[in-house]
Amino acid sequence: MKSITKFLYILLGTILLFGFLGAISGSAEGFIVSILLAILLIIYFIPSIIAFSRKCPSALAITALNLFLGWTLFGWVASLVWALRNYNY
Repeated sequence: MKSITKFLYILLGTILLFGFLGAISGSAEGFIVSILLAILLIIYFIPSIIAFSRKCPSALAITALNLFLGWTLFGWVASLVWALRNYNY
């Protein structure tokens, strides 16, 4: 299975898990908050998704930067720029 497919399955599983946890909280607000958190998690990992889909040679390094420093705006933008870099194959 390709890396991007695995990555997308993990993100989809995260959305479903957050949705399930919000649903068992018994309130509609908990469900909505959990779905919003899952969507924010996907937005957080957009540079990694782009890197894997473009088959960047340094996709794992981009994902590591995104994971550990993406919470800073600089780290997220740096990983996005790195993922969008034009590679000559």
